[in-house]
Amino acid sequence: MNSLAQGAPKTISSVADFYYTCQVRSSAHVARSTPLEKAIPPFPFLCMSASALRLGLAPCSRGRLKINFDTQRVWSYTKSHFSAAVSLDLADHPAAQALARIPYPRIEPDHSIFEDLSDEYSLQGNAVSTSASSSTPVETLVQAVKDKQWEHADALRRELVETGTSIPHHRCFEDAALSALSTHSPELFAAWLELIPDFHAHGKPRQFRFLRARLFADAPANLESIMNFAFITTDKHLGRYVYTQAAANVVRHAPPQVAHEFLFELRRRMLVKAVGKHSQGRARRIKELFSVAVRTHASAGRLDHGVALLQAARKEGISISGFTYTMLLQRLSLAGDGTRFQAVQVLTPAHVLAELSAAYAQTTTESSPPISISSASPAARLRALNHSIKSPSHRRRAPSSSTSLSTHDLSQFIHEYTIHRPPSSPRSLQLNAIELLRRRASRAGARAAATFALAEMLAHHRRHAHREVLSAFMRSFHVVGVPTDTSLHVDAPVESSAKTSLGARGKLWPGRKHTALVWSAMVSLKVAQGSTPEHGQKLVDALYAELLAQAHAPHTASHTVDSAHFTAFLSAFARVRGPPGAARIMSDMHALALAPHAAHWAIVLRALAERGAAEQVWGLLDAMEGPQGANGFPEASIATHTAVLKGFVRAERVAEGHEVARRIGARYGYVRGARARTEEALKGLEALERRLEEERELAEGYLERRAAA
Repeated sequence: MNSLAQGAPKTISSVADFYYTCQVRSSAHVARSTPLEKAIPPFPFLCMSASALRLGLAPCSRGRLKINFDTQRVWSYTKSHFSAAVSLDLADHPAAQALARIPYPRIEPDHSIFEDLSDEYSLQGNAVSTSASSSTPVETLVQAVKDKQWEHADALRRELVETGTSIPHHRCFEDAALSALSTHSPELFAAWLELIPDFHAHGKPRQFRFLRARLFADAPANLESIMNFAFITTDKHLGRYVYTQAAANVVRHAPPQVAHEFLFELRRRMLVKAVGKHSQGRARRIKELFSVAVRTHASAGRLDHGVALLQAARKEGISISGFTYTMLLQRLSLAGDGTRFQAVQVLTPAHVLAELSAAYAQTTTESSPPISISSASPAARLRALNHSIKSPSHRRRAPSSSTSLSTHDLSQFIHEYTIHRPPSSPRSLQLNAIELLRRRASRAGARAAATFALAEMLAHHRRHAHREVLSAFMRSFHVVGVPTDTSLHVDAPVESSAKTSLGARGKLWPGRKHTALVWSAMVSLKVAQGSTPEHGQKLVDALYAELLAQAHAPHTASHTVDSAHFTAFLSAFARVRGPPGAARIMSDMHALALAPHAAHWAIVLRALAERGAAEQVWGLLDAMEGPQGANGFPEASIATHTAVLKGFVRAERVAEGHEVARRIGARYGYVRGARARTEEALKGLEALERRLEEERELAEGYLERRAAA
């Protein structure tokens, strides 16, 4: 206590005395402190130590201090012991005076030490929000994929791969693979697909519905990704729903050699770890894989490649289904390829040949009676068609696909049932009837569904409903072998029947007749789309260039582009540009080794007749009226002479028209009214003759009156 200043009490008996003692001691300490220490105001209560409390320097003694943490009571207790009477004026305190004497800078700050404002300060980057729980790069990658930050996720994945960090497999990486398809990068798609869990981690087979829908929607553009998809899922034992669909698309669109290597590489991967109870299942799937590939070659018209693949598979000990043998033998028989037919027949198992022979015998001895659709009752015709589709006349192994109802008759029924309906039959019921037949055909099999789709397209083509032709095609078939902008000309929805599903089979592969009708409809739509005839012809020229590009493309299926695809273009070119335009189309067909049919020559003959080139018409017509195959021309039909007659009528060549009418009667024994189009042409000739006769009489009368005047 000796260090206290004078006037300090000798004993500390109250809180006020203690506060006064601490205040005086703090003033003495400030007097001998440094300037910096003097600037710090005293806080005596914060500086009290535990020893001071033990020595009795506390505000109250141990006996009188009641520990209570109630805020209101503590405040009342403190207020009763501290009063304003003992508070000091801090303005007179030496520490406060020392703070007041500290000089402050009075110079303005120099802003030149900072850099100028540039565009970099206004740039905004993509903020990457990471979860608070993401503690590792792998967790950050998973979170980025879940947040659909594809670019950031791909960059992080590449960094992890470069640093050699192992990335655990996760189900969310399937979404990243699905997003990678939009980049058209097979490498990126395969990199993400490698990170999905395998069969053992997942515990059950995967169908990959979204991936398959995206991949196979545009198979020609995704061939490499499809092959990677099949390889990776097979390695992960998840390819049960993938390999057959992938094989069909690769064989359909890839070069035959590439498809061959793909199939055998996929087989090698399927055989890995296929031992014990799994070996029989893998053998069955390999059999299905190669059977689908052989049938795809046969359906595409590549019989030589189909036979070669069959022989290579049998050489490796791979079994082929009996239905595949039957289908291939049927196609070879129809094509007249005896050499390959015998080669396949040698490889065909005995029981398949026995069933095939029995099917031939049953087909020749038992034939279902033809169905008549000439009944006046729509209900009776609907029942007949429904029974025909429900009970087809051929079995699965039957060598013939002939049915009791032709496509032409079915198309005629659809046309009459839709257009020439009874007044009492509402349109909704008719659409329901057509939808019923479509569903029944879809359940009957792929061939029945394709036949019904062709009949429906022919019915729309007959009434010049070109957009409905495209809608019927898009509803049933893959977009293969048709113009790239076909879908842009489809009205959606066209009718309620467009909602019909093809079931588990999915969409079908189109045939040459289906795609030819699509090209014909597109030609008519392009002509109508043009603002002027010249503009419409330019659109047709661009469409024709696309057809030639498909025809000249390597590894195109033999039936994708045939002579029927050029019919609409031949008619359009002949109508606008005359015989020179038709000659250009015929020249391109010869360059593609496509023989023109009688329908093509009929278009050329009509174009010549409309221009009045009678000598050229008689020369070509005489060559076509000769024996079939003479001079390389097809045999003329009544449709050929009818087209020539219409051309001469349009050119107002009555004498030549009578000559064509004479040939029709002499060659075909035509009876008036037997054929609608021929009858229309003959009536047009008679009307032309009457009109010309009236004009001649009027002209003669005018000349007589003028001479008399």
